[in-house]
Amino acid sequence: MKITEFLEKFLPNYHKRDDVARLNDLYKFLDLEMTDEEVREKGFVQNCYDDVYFEFSELQDKLFAEALQNFMNKICEKQRGNCCDAWDYFDPDDTEHSDCGDAILNAEQPKIDEI
Repeated sequence: MKITEFLEKFLPNYHKRDDVARLNDLYKFLDLEMTDEEVREKGFVQNCYDDVYFEFSELQDKLFAEALQNFMNKICEKQRGNCCDAWDYFDPDDTEHSDCGDAILNAEQPKIDEI
């Protein structure tokens, strides 16, 4: 999975965010996909590649961290569900799954497409 796919899947409101639109503009500038008119319209200076690259890297890191946190929260939600399922069937004589922690550790891990 590419970082753009990860962001699209796990970043809340991906398609409505101004910071995602800005990241896309920065990428287009760096990849030389903008016309001179678009460069002026977006406020880029033609010779500021290093500054734009720095802004792009910082923004991508920020968005990735947010998406990763959301991804981890979804895994935790899935694991809490496993724990609750295990608790519903709790048997004090069952030594294999004697507590919720064991139920989580022994649970099948969620696949990224299921989150």
